[in-house]
Amino acid sequence: MSARTTFFWCIGAAAMAAGLFAVGDHVRDRKDRLAALNREVLAERERIQVLRSELAFLTQPQTLEFQNARALGLVPIEADQLHRSSFLPSRSVSAPEPPRARARARRDGDTISGLPTEQSSRLSFAFGTGGRQ
Repeated sequence: MSARTTFFWCIGAAAMAAGLFAVGDHVRDRKDRLAALNREVLAERERIQVLRSELAFLTQPQTLEFQNARALGLVPIEADQLHRSSFLPSRSVSAPEPPRARARARRDGDTISGLPTEQSSRLSFAFGTGGRQ
């Protein structure tokens, strides 16, 4: 029986050695992948830093002025470019009544002015309906 036991122990040791080799290889692959990801992260951080510095440079007032003068040619507004409200067309006196006011006027009984009548005002005050009946 000792020959069988020795044989099973040898088979078990060989299986464990193969398993450890496979796990070690897997761990090595993972470490390589982790190192590659860390290099990518560092490169991306450097790119972000460069973009931030470029943005800071491009948003400086002097740089914006230069770009405006070179590409757009915009100038500040002068006083004679501003208009007064007298230049705007005036509203007509008989402007149409908004739809909500007409509906409220019909509901409250006053179809001409849109205001509640004296009777409906008293009822809404007495019952606390706020103009609704």
